[in-house]
Amino acid sequence: MRSRRRFHITRIALILGSSIAFLAAINQLSLLVACNNFPNAERQNDKENNPSNYECSAKDGIIAQGFALLSEIRPEWWGAISSGLIALFTLTLWIATNRLWRTSMRHADHIESQLRVMVSVESPVFAWNEFKLDLIQGFVTTGISANNIYRPTVSVKNAGRSPMELRGVCIETVFRDDFRPTYDSQPTYNTIVGTTFMLEPGTDVQLSSPETLTFNKDEVAMIEDFKRILWMYGFVRYFNRLSNETWEAGFIQQWDSRGGFVPYSLPNYNYHRPHDTDSAAPIP
Repeated sequence: MRSRRRFHITRIALILGSSIAFLAAINQLSLLVACNNFPNAERQNDKENNPSNYECSAKDGIIAQGFALLSEIRPEWWGAISSGLIALFTLTLWIATNRLWRTSMRHADHIESQLRVMVSVESPVFAWNEFKLDLIQGFVTTGISANNIYRPTVSVKNAGRSPMELRGVCIETVFRDDFRPTYDSQPTYNTIVGTTFMLEPGTDVQLSSPETLTFNKDEVAMIEDFKRILWMYGFVRYFNRLSNETWEAGFIQQWDSRGGFVPYSLPNYNYHRPHDTDSAAPIP
């Protein structure tokens, strides 16, 4: 940096020195041209009779005469010339500033595009792994057994390249005849649990509901005969440190009598979108 600054100062000094030397050379050459235009006798006579206006005098060079004539310019002309120079300088300054601004904007756009690519590549990637009923107490079976105690559980994975901070989880279960979610249905979230778990890249974690489920024989029969459906829906909220954004991933699943949850396509339940509230808050 210092060497470049010294180089610029040296270059400016050379330009100024060369300009002064050039003007001095022009001044001296103009003396030679003026003196050579007169015969020797006429030149001697002019030197003796009119020494103040002698063409070959050192002060009469074309550059020196130009500087001498500056004192004869009227003040109002100096004001006009100064205004013109100021206007010209202002115009060149505006043009340079405009070019600098355009260059900086292009540079900023380039940096922003690179940052977006980096955030997109390095960000955590949320993925669902599994939806199930964990057996807490009772007999192990392939489906749901009467009087067993189950806990609704979801498993999520970080498939990205940076840590994912889990901020909240909600797991709701519904086993009622009047629950019939449709395309326009809006989910109701009641059991929201805050968390601050850091999910590292390439790892997964199980998130469980604080509530447990138990079914009697009649309810198990209704599930097996497709007379009533067991629903599980909710969301997981996580924080992306690279983009400084909080996201939510929603889901809805229905129980299959063959022994597991299967996805149910409803856009208001199944989503992956930014969360609108403050990203620093674990839960709303």
